[in-house]
Amino acid sequence: MHLPLKHKLSRRTFIRLGGGALLLATLPRCMRLNAESIDRVSIFHTTDLHGNILPTSSYDGVADLGGLARCAARLKEWRRLYPHSLTIDVGDLYQGTDVSLRSDGRIMIDCLNHLNFDAWVIGNHELDWGIETVHEAVSASNMPVLGGNLSLHDSRVWIEAERERSSLLPYIMREVNGYRIAIVGLTTPNMANWFLPDLTAGFAAFDPVPVMNSVMREVEAQRPDATILAVHMGVRPWSREDDAANRLFAITKAFPQIDAIIAGHTHRDQPERKVNSVVYTQANYFGIHLGHLELHFDRQTRKLAAIRPVTELMDKRYGLDPEVIALTRDAIDASEAHLATPVGILAETLQFVSRPAQPSPYERLIGSALIDGLRKRGIAVDAAIHGLLFTDAPLLAGEKTVADMWQVIPFENFVVTAEVTIAQLKTIMTEMFRNRNHRSLMGLIPIIEGSGESLAVAAIHHPDGSLLGDNQRVTIAINSYDAASGGSRFPTTREILSEGSANRILHRLQSRALLIEYFQNNSPVTIDSLV
Repeated sequence: MHLPLKHKLSRRTFIRLGGGALLLATLPRCMRLNAESIDRVSIFHTTDLHGNILPTSSYDGVADLGGLARCAARLKEWRRLYPHSLTIDVGDLYQGTDVSLRSDGRIMIDCLNHLNFDAWVIGNHELDWGIETVHEAVSASNMPVLGGNLSLHDSRVWIEAERERSSLLPYIMREVNGYRIAIVGLTTPNMANWFLPDLTAGFAAFDPVPVMNSVMREVEAQRPDATILAVHMGVRPWSREDDAANRLFAITKAFPQIDAIIAGHTHRDQPERKVNSVVYTQANYFGIHLGHLELHFDRQTRKLAAIRPVTELMDKRYGLDPEVIALTRDAIDASEAHLATPVGILAETLQFVSRPAQPSPYERLIGSALIDGLRKRGIAVDAAIHGLLFTDAPLLAGEKTVADMWQVIPFENFVVTAEVTIAQLKTIMTEMFRNRNHRSLMGLIPIIEGSGESLAVAAIHHPDGSLLGDNQRVTIAINSYDAASGGSRFPTTREILSEGSANRILHRLQSRALLIEYFQNNSPVTIDSLV
C-alpha cells in the first residue's frame, strides 16, 4: 500500500539518494535492513530485439553478441536465482532480420510465448510492415500487449469503455512475492512522422502525458506496491529535455509517483540514471544486454525500500538456449539459405561518401533500383530521392547475395510516388540538403548555392543539361519513411507530398525487393549504368 503523496515523495527521494545501485548498508541506522527483512521482486527486460534470435554484431562491429536465444539462456538462470519475477519486452520486437520478416514476425512472438514473457510493449518498428502485421502479432501473443497511449481499431486504449475493442492494454497488475506490481506500457508518440496513414489505418499514437492522467488514476485505485513504467521511449546519455519521440522528462515531472522506468527505442546500454529523480534503466539493443530491475521491499512495513537496476552483457560467456534454438532452427536454416542466394554481379566497388547534390554510387544504386522497378511496372518516374542507411563501408565488387542487399537497405520501407512542380522539388531538396542526415536526388541534377543553413537549390536540370522550369511537373519516387517526414526531419516534404495535387501513391513494393530485382535484371551492374 502506498503512503499519501507528500510522504511518498520524501520516501522516493530517500530511496534514490544513492542511485539504482543503492546498497542496503547505506541506509540510515534507524532504517537499515538486513537480508532477513527484505523481500525481493525482479523484473527482467529486453528491448529492441529487432528479430535477432542468434548472436549478432554491435554497431561498433563487435561480433558474437546478444540475440534472444542467448538472452533466454541467461533469463532461465536468473529465474532460478530470483524466482519472484516478471519478464517484459519493451518494443521493436520483430523487424530487422530476414528470419523474422519471412514469418511476418510470428517467430519472435512464438519465442516470447514459449519463454512465458508477462507482457510486451508495441514499438514503432512494429508498424514497418503495415497495420495488418500488428493485428496478427497481437492476436498471436499469449501475453498482454501494452500501449497505453495508442489507439487500435480506432479505440483509445487508455479509455476503459473503449478498451475491449482494442486488443491492447495500458497496464498490467501482477502479484509477485505478495506485492502488487503495476507495469504501465507506453510507446513513442512520433508515429505520424514515420508512417503514412495508408500503413496505419485504425492506429494512432498520442502524447502520453495527458493520457497518463487517466491511466494513473486507474492504476493507483488498485493500490500497487510499486509502479513501473515500461516504455518504447528513451533518454540519451546527454539528454536533459524531451524531443518529439521521447517524452520521459514530461512524464516524470507530471507523475513523480512512478518508481522506475524500463526504457527502449534509443538503442543505449544505460544500466541506471535518473530522469527527474526517477530511476531509469535501458538494456541496449539486439539483446546485447539483458536488464534486471530488482525491487527491495521492507518485509515489516511492506514499503519499497530500494531499487537496483543492472544490465548484463550477453557475450560468449553464455550459451544459446536449446529450446529457443529447437523452436526456430528450421526457420533459421531456411533464412540462411535465402540470404546466401546470389542475386547478380557488381562490376565495381561502390563508395558510400555522399555530399549535397553529389550522390554516392551507393545512393545511385538505390535510386536506379527504384526507378527501374517502377518503370517495369508501367509507373513512369523522373527521379528518385534516397539517402544512406547506416552504412560506412563500401559495397565491394563481386558476386552479391541477398545478404548484401540487407547491408544496403536494412529497413522494409515501401515506395511512394508523387507529382510535384520543380519549384516544390527545389524546396524539398533544399530541406533535405540542409539536414545532417541528408538525402540525394537521382535522375535529375540539382544546382545548389550557399552552404549550411543558407544552402538552397537554385535550379534543377535533366542529365543532358536542359533546364526545368519552376512550373513543370515531375514524378518522383521516395521511400515511405521519408514521405512521412523521415521522423520529423523533413516536415515540409511531408506537407508538399500530402497536397491533393501531388497524387501521392503508396505502392506495396519494398525498396530492398526492388534492389534485388535490379541486380537480377541488370547484372553485371556498373557505375556507368546507374542514374
